Amino acid sequence: MKRKTTEDRLIAEELKRQKEKEHYKSLKMADKKKYKEELKRERQLNKEKKKENNELRRTMAFFSVVFIIMIGYYCYDLYQAESIVNNSYNKRLKAYSEKIIRGNILTGDGKIIATTETDENGEDVRKYPYNEMFAHVVGMNTRGKTGLEKAYDYNLLTTNLNPVLKALNEFKEQKSPGNNITTTLDYKIQKYCYDSLGNSDGAVVIIDNKTGAIVSMVSKPDYNPNKLDSMWDKIDKGKVKDGFLLNRATQGMYTPGSTFKIFTSLEYIRQNPDYKDFTYKCTGTKVFANYPIKCYDKTAHGNEDIEKAFANSCNGFFATLGTKLDITDFSTDMTECLFNSKLPINIEYNKSKFSLTKDSSTFDITQSSIGQGTTLVTPLHMAMIANAISNDGMMMKPYLVSKITGCNDSLIDSFGPEKYKRIMTKEESATLKELMSAVTDYGTGRIFKSAKYKTGGKTGTAQIDSNNNVNSWYVGYASDDEHDYSISVVIENVPDGSVKAVECAKKIFDNIF
Repeated sequence: MKRKTTEDRLIAEELKRQKEKEHYKSLKMADKKKYKEELKRERQLNKEKKKENNELRRTMAFFSVVFIIMIGYYCYDLYQAESIVNNSYNKRLKAYSEKIIRGNILTGDGKIIATTETDENGEDVRKYPYNEMFAHVVGMNTRGKTGLEKAYDYNLLTTNLNPVLKALNEFKEQKSPGNNITTTLDYKIQKYCYDSLGNSDGAVVIIDNKTGAIVSMVSKPDYNPNKLDSMWDKIDKGKVKDGFLLNRATQGMYTPGSTFKIFTSLEYIRQNPDYKDFTYKCTGTKVFANYPIKCYDKTAHGNEDIEKAFANSCNGFFATLGTKLDITDFSTDMTECLFNSKLPINIEYNKSKFSLTKDSSTFDITQSSIGQGTTLVTPLHMAMIANAISNDGMMMKPYLVSKITGCNDSLIDSFGPEKYKRIMTKEESATLKELMSAVTDYGTGRIFKSAKYKTGGKTGTAQIDSNNNVNSWYVGYASDDEHDYSISVVIENVPDGSVKAVECAKKIFDNIF
């Protein structure tokens, strides 16, 4: 059957109107009046019907939008369940804890580092078998939540127990066992790091280069989470060391000192393909904008190229490089290296800060180029940078939990290696490796020269006061046929010239390898 076109419809409508006119003309006067009234009523009915249809359509549209919003909300609620429940303001947390025994937290090699026990009053008490050693990374569950206890609160307070058994437990007013968290932490490596720091304040982070797994995270000063409640009065009265609850590994904001020369070198290499041709004669001191920049102990390093200057940690050389950089490009590249940026990890951390702009003064540029000034970094961030250099420029996503298991050891979820982002090319990475190898071969990190494993790194000292006290740094990596790790060590408030951080790193790697 042939389909009517628009033209056909218009013709039909016109014919209909003509017929109505002819019919109207043929009517008597009384009939015409009656016809008009009927036509008027018909038009009014059509108008009211149209109005009702419009209202119905608006109503249907409104409820459709509400329905879509509700579906979206419930989908979002399901997707965000963990973060919502983990929120400290969520009252469901208390309800969960009344029905579930909080699950265990374990190291990757099976040591229980957080568990729940029942005291003599029948109350659940969180226990930490290794006291201070895992305090900051595992976190606390009383007086607020921190660390893994906070990040995986939802998982620890849920259970995969058979629903019938769970309902039976609730009927009997018994709690069901919560899920367990297995971390990537290695007990032996954690102990090496903890012991190597000794009585010093600071932090150590070690990352498995191939996977991104964090195998150790230590922060000092520390605390015994088993005694936190009894210590709280002393805390309120200021009778304990300041900042002992702070996880310095992820939240400590430190001036990077000469470890920042990694970034200054990278930027100069990018902006100057002929970087190997640049040489500098170090006399121990160089003046920039009426401010002298000195090498350690005013040591005159003589003629240097970038490798020798990096190995000797020559301040004059790198301050000079800083004055030759396009600062706008430098700032952009530092953002790509995760300064002023979020880190891909779900425990508490602070963003590293880099503040140079095209309007920065010569003083600020030279200071920042040698790792002083306003630049601030965290040990975790610096370990991630070492990881990227070791991995040909590809940064792995750092992670602390390898799996979540139920009370019957059934696997609920697992986490593994994941590439995060490329922060430099393979060629740039290879160049930085050469520079960092020079440090450990004949430079400020030559304590590693006798090591039986491959290594590279950068030492640093960051001035913190006018009494020649500094924070000591070491950032680097080491590998053999079996292991491949990056490390970041910072030790606070030591005499200038101390090599404490590199000694600490050497001791840790010797134990591992």
